[in-house]
Amino acid sequence: MSTQVTPSKQAASNLEKLKVRDSPVKKPDFTVKKPVSEAEPQAEAPKVAPGIKVLEADEPLLQENPNRFVLFPLKYHEIWAMYKKAEASFWTAEEVDLSQDLQHWHHRLNDDERYFVSHVLAFFAASDGIVNENLVERFSGEVQVPEARCFYGFQIMMENIHSEMYSLLIDTYIADPAQKQYLFDAIDTIPCIRKKADWALRWIADNESTFAQRLVAFAAVEGIFFSGSFASIFWLKKRGLMPGLTFSNELISRDEGMHTDFACLLLSHLNHRPSKEAIEKIITEAVVIEQEFLTDALPVALLGMNSKLMKQYIEFVADRLLVALGNPKVYRVTNPFDFMENISLGGKTNFFEKRVGDYQKAGSRWALLSNKRLIRLSGPDAANFLHNIIPAKILGVGTTPIYTAFLSAQGRILQDVFIYPPSWEGEKKQEWLVEVDADSTADLLKHLKKHKLRAKFAMEVVNDQEAAVWYPEGQKEIISGHALPQECNIDFLGGIDFHKGCYLGQELTIRTHHTGVVRKRILPCQIYDEHAIPKEQDAPRLDKGAAVVAPPAQANISKLTTTTTTKRGRSTGKWLGGVANIGLALCRLEMMTDIQLTAETTTATYSPDDEYHVQGGAGGGNSTRIRPFVPAWVRSGIEQSLHRKEKNPRKQHQHHQLDDDDEELD
Repeated sequence: MSTQVTPSKQAASNLEKLKVRDSPVKKPDFTVKKPVSEAEPQAEAPKVAPGIKVLEADEPLLQENPNRFVLFPLKYHEIWAMYKKAEASFWTAEEVDLSQDLQHWHHRLNDDERYFVSHVLAFFAASDGIVNENLVERFSGEVQVPEARCFYGFQIMMENIHSEMYSLLIDTYIADPAQKQYLFDAIDTIPCIRKKADWALRWIADNESTFAQRLVAFAAVEGIFFSGSFASIFWLKKRGLMPGLTFSNELISRDEGMHTDFACLLLSHLNHRPSKEAIEKIITEAVVIEQEFLTDALPVALLGMNSKLMKQYIEFVADRLLVALGNPKVYRVTNPFDFMENISLGGKTNFFEKRVGDYQKAGSRWALLSNKRLIRLSGPDAANFLHNIIPAKILGVGTTPIYTAFLSAQGRILQDVFIYPPSWEGEKKQEWLVEVDADSTADLLKHLKKHKLRAKFAMEVVNDQEAAVWYPEGQKEIISGHALPQECNIDFLGGIDFHKGCYLGQELTIRTHHTGVVRKRILPCQIYDEHAIPKEQDAPRLDKGAAVVAPPAQANISKLTTTTTTKRGRSTGKWLGGVANIGLALCRLEMMTDIQLTAETTTATYSPDDEYHVQGGAGGGNSTRIRPFVPAWVRSGIEQSLHRKEKNPRKQHQHHQLDDDDEELD
């Protein structure tokens, strides 16, 4: 009587071909000896009070939203910015070159390394499907905010690409069909992978925990369960092995870092956050499972990595996630892997050394700019000091850089900046990086020292050779000491939190937001000659070969036509700066665009036939003609602002007072 071999046992038997007889590391036996249903049961998810629905009834993100089918007008600009950041990071599996990998797989990896990599890929191939299951079955239906649903929709697509990429890697490296199927079925065939999957799956099915708790749990799935495996693949990159695998790992780790940041951002918008103890319990559970996975069940010693240091690295990543979630650190350890400093979630100098310029299809590129400087604030009071002196919210927002500005006591912009949270730097202390124009560094340091008083933190300018972070360029074309934040569109870019407490310059900023009309804003413009008026387009178009000379900074803009007059003889705007035939200008909206801010009639009305020139430009001024454009996101923001003011018509006389006394352009 012959004995029939089940497919799972046969696949497990074939997997033994990957092993080395004299391996220094004792590998776990992955043969399935009992049904998965008989595996050790997982601990139940934390129980909460039965009134979850009542508790979440006043959560703005979860309340039934009859306007959820229409995206505009935008309400959550920070969430929308995260979606646009994700959109700019689109890539496909076809872009990854695997031509060298198969040769490395057969001739440069040993059996231990092939065994380890195949199992890590098996975990990854299944895990992205679990993340998507949660997004489709739970989060996308629960969250009622269209901006967040846009992000989730894009994340689902990217998780599909990740799953395709990992499956393609397995299909490329593994020739034996039975062994390949064994890896594709890893959740059922490999117990250590099933344990991680069970932990994630239990949160999808959990009806006893709040949305906020489940949000933290899946931040742990993408931020902790993936972290050690990412690091192990980057260990191969350090050795110059498997370029296709390691490059796809770079792309996917960047995406997963963004998804983790988004979870932290959503958590900051919830009214009922889990207790610090509940958050810590979820994160530390995930740490134990990940440490067991990479040091016991599938030991990184197979790659020649130090298992003790891998445990420490997972704890380091967990501490960073805890801080992003608003919790104190638990483990307080340093990053033991120096090579991970180059690719950690912030994006250091050589993160995309192969094709950094091609990865982002839109938005800002990453480049080291000679006209920028970094100021480091480090110490226990650094975060609270920054939070109390700038208009943006910086506490509990994750690792995403923040665009904002330092204001004077009168509410005028002194310097616009990017602020990078601590996890971008990855050092021991609570260190914040402030990116500022090089010419404004001394002025900003003086401003910070003036308000530091007895706060416990240190300030220093980061040495150029030390600055390992590549950062995007901010807006330099701001009239320091005179411009309002709203005039520079900082309100539309998420640089002001209108719900936070006191900060320097708050009075005028909030008054303008609630009762004032912002009559001028920075807009993109195009320079043209009289024979090529750019009227049939909706945005400036760069022509590097254009035979034009950009006007000098802060030169006055005026109308070429005289059919209308401007109040008190003032100009219609100021030219701020540009390159080739495009630039930025501070424009009076009702004089230079079709936007009407109030119902009142003015003597300086706009006409689509109006033309404008910059005084003091090339050719005596009259030949330097410009046309402003209103981007869709600016127009949308203005419309929302006007709608809000219609609901709050109090103190309308302040509109005129602000325009006459505070908005002089000349």
